[in-house]
Amino acid sequence: MMPSRDSQLVIGVDAALKNDCASVIAVTYADGRVVLARHRIWTPTKTQPIDLDGTIGAFLRELRVATM
Repeated sequence: MMPSRDSQLVIGVDAALKNDCASVIAVTYADGRVVLARHRIWTPTKTQPIDLDGTIGAFLRELRVATM
């Protein structure tokens, strides 16, 4: 559930490159409770580390467009 234009979207980011997953979580406040808006998790492999701009950066830009 993406928030309306007059609501806030709060985003948390946990960035990692090689040895741990990276994730983004976006929540909003609706009807007196915190509601999950979107989330995504990326898992690196031994041969392919996470490309931060191509994953987290792209997802954050997607969230920005969705709230405009």
